[in-house]
Amino acid sequence: MIPTSMSLVRTAVPPEKVGSAMGVWGAVGGLAIAIGPALGE
Repeated sequence: MIPTSMSLVRTAVPPEKVGSAMGVWGAVGGLAIAIGPALGE
């Protein structure tokens, strides 16, 4: 699922904004890993 979402971001965003989009994608993923266990209780 992670590689698929990454490829979707790369195809949906113009080439000049791919770096920023991948940064946001990674930040959201990191927050999900950090917050997920607390919300899952």
